[in-house]
Amino acid sequence: MIFRELTQNVLCQNGVTYSNCCWQSIEWYEAFYRYVCFGDKSVRILHTLEQSYLPVQIINSPKKTCFLNRKLVGLSNFYTPFFQMVSNNEADNYAACFNHFQRFLHQFAQIEFTPMISSELDKCREALEKIGFFVASHQCSVNWYEDNIKSVDDYWAKRPSKLKNTIRRKREKLVKAGEFHTVIHHGDNLVKALLDFHLVYFKSWKVNEPFPAFIDEIAKKFSQLNQLRMGFVYKGEVPVAAQMWFVSNGVASIFKLAHTPTYENQSVGSILTADMFNYVIDKDGVNKVDFLTGNDAYKKEWMSSSQPLYTLNAFNRKTVNGIVGMCKSILDKDQR
Repeated sequence: MIFRELTQNVLCQNGVTYSNCCWQSIEWYEAFYRYVCFGDKSVRILHTLEQSYLPVQIINSPKKTCFLNRKLVGLSNFYTPFFQMVSNNEADNYAACFNHFQRFLHQFAQIEFTPMISSELDKCREALEKIGFFVASHQCSVNWYEDNIKSVDDYWAKRPSKLKNTIRRKREKLVKAGEFHTVIHHGDNLVKALLDFHLVYFKSWKVNEPFPAFIDEIAKKFSQLNQLRMGFVYKGEVPVAAQMWFVSNGVASIFKLAHTPTYENQSVGSILTADMFNYVIDKDGVNKVDFLTGNDAYKKEWMSSSQPLYTLNAFNRKTVNGIVGMCKSILDKDQR
């Protein structure tokens, strides 16, 4: 496959491991390229001698104009929790990358990377400003997480009484009903697990999964790496709640969760979340659980900490459309 060949040949020399994080791995980007971008030839890999890389995609404006109006975006979408340069070291490699690809970057009126945490945003902003771009940013989402987890008891001691009491009462009712049971596994019998997952997701309140093949592919890849955790609540043989988590480098990330609205009053989703927390803390020994993107009110009950996520927009001062974008961002009070 083109993406894998490119990243392995250019970047993965001498057995270098680039990241323990799922969404910064070759497996993630390979699946994204194939099942979300459908092998689009506009995808590029900006790589450096410092063994870092940044996957990007060229967006051509549908409007015909005599002015440069092409846009360069990070290879990300609503599946992407965080976007940043992928590197095998702690050095700031944005400057080296952007300086090396300066001529290429100046072919675009606008560059957009999202979502970014504050520390990555600042490094990226500084590097782009050094090569002449005007950089603005705005908050696009929030990341909730719980870190420094020492044990299951330590985690639950920090949760509000309302949440703990709700889970206890609802769990007792499910046990008395005798029809419900929870299953958590690492991708055992993955075909059935994915069928059950998609069934719950289809019946849930959420919009239909736009790229189900992508979900299946990353589940397969991360199951092979023992980084997949799938949890289900069944009523008899019928799945009524499903979740997909990823575990790597001491962090458990909640990627997908859904339940059947019919069982909303039984709190099957909350009970499954509680069981998943207990499992990854006790069995996997994680010290951090991450809810990724989204500022949903319920997340505050499960997590103690949050951080803003940003969209970075860089405008080319040497292009008409870049100057227009720069002026608009200056007038926008939400930009920083």
